[in-house]
Amino acid sequence: MQDSMRVQAGVVGNIDANRAEMATLVTHSQGATGALQAAQTGNQLLPLQA
Repeated sequence: MQDSMRVQAGVVGNIDANRAEMATLVTHSQGATGALQAAQTGNQLLPLQA
């Protein structure tokens, strides 16, 4: 139980860092064009679904 609580606390603690990193990645990938842009759009949607 204690180990489970530690893991959950670690996950919750990383939410803000992950959100900031995702925002940075999305911003950078918005500059892509053509086929790369289509691939990047798919890549952006996958983590948001998880």
